[in-house]
Amino acid sequence: MKNLNEAIEETERLEMLLDSYDEILCHVKETMEKMEKKNSMISIANRNNQLLLEELEKIVTRLNLSHKHQKTLEDADFTNPAGMKDAIEAGNALKDAMNSNIDKALLQMSAVQEQKRRFEKYKEMFARSISRQLNNLFIHYGNYKGKLEGISMPVHSNIHSDLSSYMELMHWLKVMDQKSYRQLKNVYTDSFGKLYETNVRSLIESARDKIGVTQTLTSPVSLLGQDKDAWTLEISDTNRKKYDTILDQVLTQLEPVCLQEQMFCVKFFQLDVLSPSSKNTLTTLDGAEVQVEVLSPRLVEKQINEDVRNMMTNLFSCLKSELDSLIDHIKRQDSFYCMYVLVRLNDHVMSAKSTFLSNTIGSLLIEVKRSLDQFMQNQIESIADYKPPRRAKCGILAYVLNLEEFATHADCLLKSDRRADLEKWYTRLLDKMIEYIAVHSNEHNKTPSQVIKMENYHHLYSLLSQLKISVLDSQRKEAKQKYNDALQVYVTLYFGRPLEKLNTFFEGVQARVASGVKMSEVSYQLAFNKQELRKVIQQYPGSTVKKGLEALYKKVEKHLSEEGNLLQVVWRAMQEEFIRQYKMLEDLIQQCYPGSLINLEFTIEDILRFFSDIARSH
Repeated sequence: MKNLNEAIEETERLEMLLDSYDEILCHVKETMEKMEKKNSMISIANRNNQLLLEELEKIVTRLNLSHKHQKTLEDADFTNPAGMKDAIEAGNALKDAMNSNIDKALLQMSAVQEQKRRFEKYKEMFARSISRQLNNLFIHYGNYKGKLEGISMPVHSNIHSDLSSYMELMHWLKVMDQKSYRQLKNVYTDSFGKLYETNVRSLIESARDKIGVTQTLTSPVSLLGQDKDAWTLEISDTNRKKYDTILDQVLTQLEPVCLQEQMFCVKFFQLDVLSPSSKNTLTTLDGAEVQVEVLSPRLVEKQINEDVRNMMTNLFSCLKSELDSLIDHIKRQDSFYCMYVLVRLNDHVMSAKSTFLSNTIGSLLIEVKRSLDQFMQNQIESIADYKPPRRAKCGILAYVLNLEEFATHADCLLKSDRRADLEKWYTRLLDKMIEYIAVHSNEHNKTPSQVIKMENYHHLYSLLSQLKISVLDSQRKEAKQKYNDALQVYVTLYFGRPLEKLNTFFEGVQARVASGVKMSEVSYQLAFNKQELRKVIQQYPGSTVKKGLEALYKKVEKHLSEEGNLLQVVWRAMQEEFIRQYKMLEDLIQQCYPGSLINLEFTIEDILRFFSDIARSH
């Protein structure tokens, strides 16, 4: 028992010892945990301190502006290349600093706000320096006159070259001070607008002087329905070519000037780049989000084109009105101006494509096209209003006679890319002519209507065949058909039947045959026997026939005009008609009186000789 008690006591002692050890270990554990937590917090603090230091270094670096840049921004020197280079570098450094990528939370720091105010001060000073320098330059160059001699216009490439060194500064202003940018843009357009106004007016005035005043038109337009004399005396082809050449010279002088100015303005004022905001200065130091309106590419392009157009319109404000006055001056000299002016304007619209000048010429082109339409409408109306002459022979109607010269003047338009503008009017014009030849043929008291139709349709057909205008091919064929119809009617009507009694005799023969009498038995009819036939034939000896033909020739000669030049054509048609009637009578004699040996007292050879002799004798 004693041993058991001792063992129990020893066990209790060991338990107490273990409990003490356990307490010690728990204390150590707690101590280690506290040390570990403290070390973690120290690590986090160190990390935060490191990050803060890096961020502060970024702010200091990004918002730092060197002393050299500060001095340059305060007192920029634009008079030499080195000073210009320093100014551009300083301006870009300020722009970069004011657009630094800084966390929004740090923007509220007093140091950042103080630096922002300092930057604003530098920006305002630098913007004033740029504005003052460019303002003076724009006004100075705007007063430059250049040499203005004859039909010429100075190209201001030297001015553009001088101003190009300021291009980056102007781009800087567009971003950093839009108010100053817009003011400078206005000063530029005002100053150079006056310069270009002087240049353009001088150019147009020289062109007008060179055109001169050839004459004062007696009527606003030359009309096809006018007499030939009034038509041809208006203006010479030499003057017309001169007007065209002068207009071409003017437009050729304007092209490089307008194109170069547009290219310079787009680059210098960065017109091809839209400002993303309406704010005066685009900077990240303001803190607030910049509201940017997202536009579609089509709307962006439209806005850019409008900006370019507005600026060029301000620079060349008098261009359209001056070109209008030049074209109007040509119009007062030549009513046919719309033909070649339309061609010339179209050529320059294409060569100056997608430019301000192209748009300006395009608007002029539309106006001249309207003038062409009115001009052609007046021509058509003049045909309807035309009154045939009261002379003995009507001859070729004025509008038919004038068509050849009209076509000559219109040839330049017909051979150009704008021929469709004339072709549609040409068809209407010729349709009206064809219609009114028939109308006017009935209004002459002395010349038979068929003669007027015949001569005018023939003249029209011949002219259209010569001109070879494909769009008028159907009118050419129609004129030919109407000419042939009129010729046939005239020959039938006025040639008649020179062997009238013979024709009457055989009409009776044909009536008997129609009633049932055989052709071979007609000679047994008392009224139509061989003896009666011989009596009728004897009334038409060759001399009598020739005499009748001579009288007929004189009548035809009295009807036809010299300018129609159809006398021999009509005479030949009458010869063919006579031969046709002769052959018909000979055939009837052979059929109704076979073997009788009865013939007319003249032959076809005699007929040919009669017609030939009569034609030669006249």
